[in-house]
Amino acid sequence: MLFCDGEFFYKKYWEILRPRLEKGKNLEYWVKKIQRNRQRDVEKDQTLQYLGWTVLHFLGKDIRNNPDECVRMIEEIIFEQKVENVEEELCQVKKKEITVPAQESIIKEGWKPDQFRSILQKAIGKLRGFIQFMNEIRNGEFDTRGNPLIRHDLKFDVTPAPLPESAKGERPSSALQEAEVMRLDRILQKMKKAEQEIYAIEKAKLRLEKDLKVVQKKWFHGKEKKELEQKITGKRQELKRAQETLNEIPKMQGYENALEVKKAYNAAVTELEGVRKLQSEWDQKGIPEKKYWVIKANVPGQTKQKSIYERLEEKKRDVEQKQKKERKRSHGRDFL
Repeated sequence: MLFCDGEFFYKKYWEILRPRLEKGKNLEYWVKKIQRNRQRDVEKDQTLQYLGWTVLHFLGKDIRNNPDECVRMIEEIIFEQKVENVEEELCQVKKKEITVPAQESIIKEGWKPDQFRSILQKAIGKLRGFIQFMNEIRNGEFDTRGNPLIRHDLKFDVTPAPLPESAKGERPSSALQEAEVMRLDRILQKMKKAEQEIYAIEKAKLRLEKDLKVVQKKWFHGKEKKELEQKITGKRQELKRAQETLNEIPKMQGYENALEVKKAYNAAVTELEGVRKLQSEWDQKGIPEKKYWVIKANVPGQTKQKSIYERLEEKKRDVEQKQKKERKRSHGRDFL
């Protein structure tokens, strides 16, 4: 509440004014009147302060001579009140979201760290949303009671804080499973390469045998026939060595045959997938569902002004309707 006071009645000038009044007439009347006025102002200020108002007095001379200083004082008072209101509301939020739920939880179920942690997570989300709200209205408009004027709906994120990693325990490790899968995969790759070599040898042997059949039907090709037979014999020996190498690969790694290696590989992959699933669950553990705090506007929305394009389109439609009406009238006159 702001008051603009005259200098005549106030202490700042009363010490100067009183000697002057003593030299004049009706000294007793003016002294009583001025003192009563000042006392009444004090009582009025006390009543307003009791009702929750902040009272400021400015002398007319100060307002005229130094208005910037008066404005600065008003802004400081407003800022201090906002800070006090924020601190008070913040304390209320803490009490509502932390103190009271924690007390009720301890009374009902005793001390449970997980439950208390959940209370703190929710409270952090609520406090985050409250701070966002205060930042939003900090430079906004307020009514005479100090309530914010909200011209459009506000939406704030109040999602509970995620669970800290220390509370989730150690993350499952997949290092051993990954190493085992890689080891078995290398064995399978060696076996695959050996199988490809066997396939290539068999293919080359079949081609030579086909060529030999063609040569055997001809006369005077004994030398060529002998060379082909030697090559085929060499491919058969090469094929035998390749097959032996393929059979030795699993045994060198402690497996009976290729089928055992594939079974071990499938089992290792299944185990790795299980560990990775546990890792995914661990990563998702403690990630809360999104929640929002929506504050509806408390100021009626203003009528949206139409754009120039919308107004031109509206004018165009009006003109077209008028032209249609004129054509109908003209058609009616011509018919008559």
